Amino acid sequence: MRIKICTALTNNHKNYYDIGFRLIKNISKGIATETAHVSLEYAFSTLNIDEIYAASIENEGSNKISIKLE
Repeated sequence: MRIKICTALTNNHKNYYDIGFRLIKNISKGIATETAHVSLEYAFSTLNIDEIYAASIENEGSNKISIKLE
């Protein structure tokens, strides 16, 4: 997992945190969903972020996780 601050203008947003992670193997045990959930908790409680946007990419697995976290 990585968290970085992005200062360049991207999709009409600037100075935002980018939170991402990659799993090398699809093991379908909920690890990606749990990682995303914990990342959101950290962002809201520790980084004091007010709002978070999900990027819709052409990745079916990522999109399923975003829907689960709504």
